[in-house]
Formats: sequence, structure tokens, C-alpha cells
Amino acid sequence: MSYITKSFLSLVLTIMFLFSMVIVPVQAATPISLEQAIQTAKTYFPVTESFSDFSSEYSSSPFQSVWNLNWSSKDAGQGSLHVAIDTNTGNVQDMNYWTNKPVDKSSRNISAEQALAIGGKWLSTLAADKIKNLQLVTGQNPIPLSNNGYDTLTLRWQRYENGIPVIGDGVTMHINLSSRELTSYNLQWVETTFPAADKAISTEQALKVFRDENMLARQYFLSHYRVFSNPQSSQPVQLVYLPDHPSGAVIDAISGKPLILKPGQWKSMYDKEMNYLSGGMGSADQSAATVSKLSPEEIAELEKSKNILSQEQAMEKVRRWVSIPAAAVLTNASLSRYYNDPDTRVWSFNWEIPQGENPAQVLSVWATVDCQTGQIYSFHQSINQSGNGVLTETEAEQLAREFIKQIEPLLADQLVLEKQNQNNIPYQTKAAELPAEWDFSFTRLVDGIKFPHNGVNIAVSGINKQVISYYLNWSKHEFPPASESLSSDSANAIYLKHTPMSLSYNVINSENASREIKLVYQLLPGNDKAGMAMIDARNGEPLDHMGKPLSSRVIPRAFSDINGHFAAEEINLVGRAGLMSEYGNLFKPDEKINTLTFLRAMLGARDGANNYADSNDEQIIKICQERGWLKDKVPASVFLTRELLTCLVVRSQGLELPTRYPQIFTNPYPQDKSINDSNLGFVAMANGFGWLYLQDAFNANDEVTRGEAAYTLVKSLHN
Repeated sequence: MSYITKSFLSLVLTIMFLFSMVIVPVQAATPISLEQAIQTAKTYFPVTESFSDFSSEYSSSPFQSVWNLNWSSKDAGQGSLHVAIDTNTGNVQDMNYWTNKPVDKSSRNISAEQALAIGGKWLSTLAADKIKNLQLVTGQNPIPLSNNGYDTLTLRWQRYENGIPVIGDGVTMHINLSSRELTSYNLQWVETTFPAADKAISTEQALKVFRDENMLARQYFLSHYRVFSNPQSSQPVQLVYLPDHPSGAVIDAISGKPLILKPGQWKSMYDKEMNYLSGGMGSADQSAATVSKLSPEEIAELEKSKNILSQEQAMEKVRRWVSIPAAAVLTNASLSRYYNDPDTRVWSFNWEIPQGENPAQVLSVWATVDCQTGQIYSFHQSINQSGNGVLTETEAEQLAREFIKQIEPLLADQLVLEKQNQNNIPYQTKAAELPAEWDFSFTRLVDGIKFPHNGVNIAVSGINKQVISYYLNWSKHEFPPASESLSSDSANAIYLKHTPMSLSYNVINSENASREIKLVYQLLPGNDKAGMAMIDARNGEPLDHMGKPLSSRVIPRAFSDINGHFAAEEINLVGRAGLMSEYGNLFKPDEKINTLTFLRAMLGARDGANNYADSNDEQIIKICQERGWLKDKVPASVFLTRELLTCLVVRSQGLELPTRYPQIFTNPYPQDKSINDSNLGFVAMANGFGWLYLQDAFNANDEVTRGEAAYTLVKSLHN
């Protein structure tokens, strides 16, 4: 089992241990009674009266206890309301409301300012005593143009104490822009005292620690998300600088040392979630079921080449490294594509060991073997083991290193052992006990630079003193030359400019049910750099967790070059929706627009711009053709004509059928020779609805500007 998988399992077990849900049939002895909690919920959320079914649960953890109140309709799928009330303070900790009421698609979504005003009223109602310690976080969420797509605005208020942010604490709300309703509310608030900042080291001292500890590392990066979303494509490896340190690049502001937590401690759930989302190799648990099996025709083609190992030869490769009990039953043997490299074919095996009255030590074994080279990619033994281990970490590590030298002697010198980031992953092993299993993660080095996408994960039994799990991830890539990268000093200067070292309070949780507030220095990006995870090592461009430029993010835009333009209001709405931002904060309203740009904007206006951020031109065209908006395939660079613009918006509103009967329409511009029976219906309807910005003629073949296109797009959705 891989390092990440085992760590995640440890996290799950820790949370299960700490947070137990108990259904209480009788009244719990709490300062806030169940009856009081119900009354509080009904006072704040009268919608409870519209639901007929009610249930309650008492949830307790070492850090908090709440009444979970649930209302729902007898008819499944009609809606529900969940409210969590703190049993000590009576505060609403959490609320989620859902209803199946139809959305009036003819109504216009409220503006961000109107949604913020609604959120402010709720904040004054639900957290009045906390407002003085809350600051609104400037949103990065686009405001949709259409009720057809996503129609929720997220509002976030950050908690501050002594003028310093408390990481993880604050209020989050979701406001439905169509119904104007609060659909979600969450309060995170640690009740404790906060250390004063007068004894903290200076920012300059913290920066020195950051640099001296080499917390910003140069690495080769390949996004898991982009690979898994399109496994057939060849994704480029990027050379980047990113934070890489056992402390998570967090410095204790009092001691001036990196904050490396003790076993059994962890920070906020947010930090742990980000750790799983942002890095490390894939899971080692890639059994035969997770790879794509070959068809009989593909297997026959491979066998014709006579360059593949037979099933028995491949199994012998496995037996060299894994003891397969004599009683083992082979339950699967198949030729498959290797999930990590579609061009590689592997034998996949599963053995099950029957368990009689005296259970065997080994329960099952699975393995994958390259069908041509015989290279072992992975194996895992599910074994019976209980009690404490007898191997120290040093002894287990040595065993793991020796195994790698034996199974992959040419790769052993290209690996570096990763030290676990204890700030993000809680341990459960007590210091006085040796664990039953040790997990080690080795990262590939390319010319001395880490490439975390590749490496080796090994699990060593601390009881049986053997390797019980092995996973090799090693793929072929072109690596950018390191000589093209910025120096470490330059990279540090650029990174810290975008994401400065800032004072903050961190909540440190412990398995012994204690909490400690730490004053720390850590990397906190400004709102304009939200989502930044790394920089391009060649030019210092800020990148997100997928290695994509921050400049390509779908975020609200306030265009600076539209004042006085006839479509300024419509362009402003387009910018808030995150659409047509090809030029950043410039819109260039008088520039001609190509057809693909408008098609992408149409889709984004209806379904949300984020849904098409990674779609290429071919995909955009295909979707528009499938929806019936576009009849013919168009080159990406073709400028949009007014006739095509008009046809697109009419079809997008489902109004094409009447256009087939031109005799029922009156030509609004009878002198315009470009209007004929084929386009009269489109022109008459678009003009009649007020979707077009025209003077004295239609001029079907004129190429329209970005400003005119924005005007028509917004009008077609809002009029």
C-alpha cells in the first residue's frame, strides 16, 4: 500500500476515533437542550415549516458537540434542511438547504453586490457577536450570466485576532443568485486565547529561515489531474519551483524554527485536503481491476510478435520476489494496458489463499509484470499480522533500500527518500511502540532534481521483516533542461513577492483532545494570487496546483477599457462571469471576434465558464454542433459574421423552427440586400427581441466586434 494511501487510511481512522456520531434516543445532558436547539433553528429558518419529517442526532468530539437537526419532505427528492447547533454556545455551526423548486429561467440573477448584501444580513443574524473579528475575502467566483448554469455565489469571511488571520476559522456562505436564498452556512470558530505577537521574530528573520532551510525547491512537475483526465495525451513535464519542506514551509514565529509537528498532531482539515489534492505519486493499490484489459484481438496481435512472456514465465518473475503459498489459487491472469502508460502491456495476476481452521499468514497476492521485459511494476501481499513490530524505522528503511537495489539496481541511485510532512498527516503510533508496518516513499531524481510523479513506494512488515508491498512508477518523458531555470535567489524573490511570508494563527490539534494555538509565519497569497501553488522555473510565472498559469484562471474580470462603450454594461456582466478574458483585464471591445471565442462564451454563459476552461477548439465545436447551434464546422480563426451571430443566439434559445417559414415575418430592414428568405426569420426575431445593436441596416456579412458580440450574448439571455 502506498504512502499516500496509508496516510489517508490513518487520517480516516483518526477522524473516526475522534468524531463519533451517536444517535441519541433520550435527551443528552448539554447546556443547550434539544428543544432549545430546535427552537433556534426554527427561528432562523422558518422554511422548516414546509417539511413534514424531522430527525435529530447528537454529535460529539473532543473539540465540539452539536445537535444535528434534519427536516425533509415525505416525497423523496423534494428538498431538505440540515442545521447543526453548538450544544454549548447555541450558535448555528452549519446549515444546508436544498429544494426541488423549479427555477424561473426568465428571471435575471442578482448581482454580486445584492448577494453580498443578503450575506451581510445573514452574518448579522447568525454571527452578530463575531462580526468585529471577520473580514470579507474578495471573491474569485464568477457570477453566471444564465440561470441555466451554476447560480450560486460563495461568500467567505476570514477570522482575525489581534489583526492576524486565524487559518481555518471564519464563515462561509452560499447564496442562490436566482432564488436569493441562503443555501449553505458554515462557522468555524475555535474558542481559546491567542498569543500576542510582540515576541514574534521579524518578517526578515522568517524570510532568512525560509531561505536557509531551502523551503522553496526546484522540481520537475507533471499534473496528475491533467494526465488522468486525458490519459491518451502526452502531457509535458514542467520545471517549477514550489514549497517542499517537512514543515510545509511553516515557521514558528516565537522560536524562529520550522514548525514540524509531533506524532499525533495535525493542523486544519483544509491543510490535509490540500496535501492529498496537490502532490505525490499515485496510489500503489493498482490491482488488476483498475487497468484496461486487452481485447482477444489485441492479445492475438501481441502473441504474433512472439516477443512477450508467457503467463507462466511472467508468474515466475513474480515468484522471484514474492512467496506464493502452495495452496494459493490463481483467480485472475490477464493481459492489460498499464494504467500509467497506455503503450505498455502488463500481465496482471491475483492469487487467493483459502483459509481453513488455521488461517494462513498470507490472505491474497496481486502483482503486475511487464509482458515483454518482465519488469515488476507492483505487488501487494495481504497478510495476517497483529501486535507491535520489532523493526525500528532505521532498520525498516535499510531493508527497503536493499530490496530496491536488488529488484531495480539501475534505478536505486536515482531515488531519494521522502520525509513525511507531519504538519499535514496525523500519526497514531505511540512513541513507545514500534508499528506493525513501515511505509516509505522514494522520489525519482532527474539530474539531481526531484520528479515526484515517479518513484517507488514500499511497505515493510515490522513484524515479519519483509517487504509486503511494492509499487514502481517510472515513465518516459522529455525533461526541460535545468540550465534554463532561474537561480534559487531569483526564484525565492519572485515567489515571495506573489505569496509573502505572513503572520497567522494556526490551530494545532492533538489526539489527546487538546488544542494549541501557534503564531507562525507561512506563505499566504493575496486575493489576486489565490490558488497559486508554484512558479515556472524558467520565467517565474505563477502557476496553480495543476501547473496551469494563474492568468488563465476563470475569475471575475473588471475590464479597464470599456468606459463610454455602448455595450459597457453588458461587457461588465460578461467580465463578472469570467468570459471573454483572453486579454486579461483588457476587453478590446472594438476588435473583431473569431467564431470560436464566441462559441466558447456562449457555452460558458449557460453552463459556467469553468466547465470549458480545459476544452479545446474541436471539443467546443462538437458540443455546439450537438446542441444544434452550429450547423457546419468552422475554422478556429474565422471571424464571426453578424448573420452567424444572429443564427447562433436564435438557435441557442430553441427558436429555430419558426425561421423555416419566412412568410410569417416582416423584414425590419427592407432596403438591406443581405436579408433573404434563408435568414429573414433569424433577423426578424433577434431584432424584435432587442438582441442586436444595429443602426440602419443588418449587413449580414459584416464581421462583428467583441463589444457587439457581448451585447448580443447578454441581451439574448436577459431579455
